[in-house]
Amino acid sequence: MEPSLSQLLTDNASEIAALRSLLSDVLDASRHDDFWLLRYVLSNKTAAAAEEPARFTINYFKEHADSIKAIVEEGKKCPGEDLINKFQVVGDHKHTSTGEPIFIIRTALSNPKALMDNVPFDDVLNFMILNRLKTLADCEAASRRENRLIKTITLLDMQGMSMARIPDSRFIKVLGDSSKLSEKMFPQLLGKTIYVNAPSWMVWAFKTVLLPVLSKKTIEKTVFCPGNSSGKNNMADCPYLSRYLKAADLPSFLGGQCNCIGGCVGGVPNSQTTPVTEISGDGGVSLTVASRNVEIVSYPLLAGTKARYMLAVGVGQNIQVRVTFTPRDSDKSQVIVAPQVIEGAKKKLLLGKSKTDASGEEYAISGDFTAKSQGIFAIEFDNSQSWMRSKTVSYLFETVMEGEE
Repeated sequence: MEPSLSQLLTDNASEIAALRSLLSDVLDASRHDDFWLLRYVLSNKTAAAAEEPARFTINYFKEHADSIKAIVEEGKKCPGEDLINKFQVVGDHKHTSTGEPIFIIRTALSNPKALMDNVPFDDVLNFMILNRLKTLADCEAASRRENRLIKTITLLDMQGMSMARIPDSRFIKVLGDSSKLSEKMFPQLLGKTIYVNAPSWMVWAFKTVLLPVLSKKTIEKTVFCPGNSSGKNNMADCPYLSRYLKAADLPSFLGGQCNCIGGCVGGVPNSQTTPVTEISGDGGVSLTVASRNVEIVSYPLLAGTKARYMLAVGVGQNIQVRVTFTPRDSDKSQVIVAPQVIEGAKKKLLLGKSKTDASGEEYAISGDFTAKSQGIFAIEFDNSQSWMRSKTVSYLFETVMEGEE
């Protein structure tokens, strides 16, 4: 049984006092209490070893005081968050059954090359550090409330990941730098990092690509769950998930029952299996549907929600589409757009326009739908008849509750 927070403070009282003395010239009593100092003592063993990382962290917080205040106290986004999140599908999602916050990364849907092509290295690194402040505040509040150390759990969903999509060297480096800075600045924050649905080659990739750049403590806390054995995501395939996460709180793409409005992580539908290649000015999303494949993008709707949708396929291409709505308590789907082949647009889609300006003229299909009951709205792009050629599709989807227009 792990010791309580009170016991840890008592057991480490002398080292905490020594560290407080070493940092007396920079400590702020309103922020740097015994619990704050304890985390550095536990991770670095002695006050002498803890002084440098603690002092570094205090100076970092001073240098970024305005951003940190906006994020932690005012609930604002990190600088550059909107742009960065166009190229990665990550986010906090509920807690384990024992209270740890969960951070999920949908690896195969993220586009690290596009991220590094569009955002400077230092901006990405600062985002990764500042974005942890929300998790840090959550863990600190929970630790004080429950009188035990609460750490965050990171889930990396590897479903759909292939060897060809191993991130480029720039992203590997920013990941390594972030890992080492986080270990230095946020001791006792990281719990387990769990690779879910990891293919057999992933262990090799971890050892050869990530092992050299990640911090030692991150590596020690990393575990792999096997790929699913049934062809479908199943909590039982990962002992940790089945033991510590409730099915109702686990996203459906990991075999759970949670299907948040707009997607559980990163605003991406749980059903989406391919990464976004582009986001246009009007909010339209472009992605690639591989040959002999079907991509289904689904959105949960509440009763009374009005959905607006627009669909298109790339220049010189065609693809079969279908749109349906399935009520929550029914297995029978209502057909909104019957299966039909759409032809490619003659020009690029709505770049630079806002959602309010989007007329849909450049889209092959557009329409509105109002849900009379709770259910799933699904857009299907069927490229199964194409044996050699992938297709680039684009869609715009937004919802408005009745009375909000």
